Amino acid sequence: MQSITRHIRHNLVAFLALFVALTGSTAYAAGSVLSEDIVNGEVKTPDLAAQGVNANKLAPDAVSSDKVLDNSLKGDDIDESSLALSFQGTAKVISKRASAPAGVGGGQLVLDVPGFGDVRSKTCSQKSARSSFFNDTAKTVDVFSDVTSTQGSPSDGGDPSFAQLAPGEEAVGVDIEGTERAIYQVGFGSGRVATVVVMGTADGTSCLYQVQAIVD
Repeated sequence: MQSITRHIRHNLVAFLALFVALTGSTAYAAGSVLSEDIVNGEVKTPDLAAQGVNANKLAPDAVSSDKVLDNSLKGDDIDESSLALSFQGTAKVISKRASAPAGVGGGQLVLDVPGFGDVRSKTCSQKSARSSFFNDTAKTVDVFSDVTSTQGSPSDGGDPSFAQLAPGEEAVGVDIEGTERAIYQVGFGSGRVATVVVMGTADGTSCLYQVQAIVD
């Protein structure tokens, strides 16, 4: 027995080599396979688990236009307020769409007008929508609000109203329905003015707000 034990001990490496050759595989300890152990370009798509690559594994700016399927991006994928177009030197146009359920209290952000305030949903009824302009800045802003018809005819929304909004205050616009639109003109001491047009369409269950602002 001692002779057999000595023989096995002296030939252990040879026995291990023979075992590997016969099994045709190499055993690796958990966590022992490193990047340098993998041949470059050999990890293929079938080797990756479904949904195995998440956003945290993507480098910044790694997804370019040619990697996006044409016409696959929808409105919900884009922050429309970031689509600011400059014209005439200093003015910018920003726009956005948002919806609010009928019968639910307002306060939902519809459009952020940087430096002036927010357009928010106020109320949504079965046939009309109401918005408000909220001063989220640290200064007082002057707000004129009015309702006109998109067909160019006068609206029954009443005369334009004026309010000086302290920080945290809001001006509530009148109901808009059909071809009407609410208009807010907002300014402050710097001489800059934002003209905001709000259209609201009620379908009985929700209100769709379409807002556009021109900042000069």
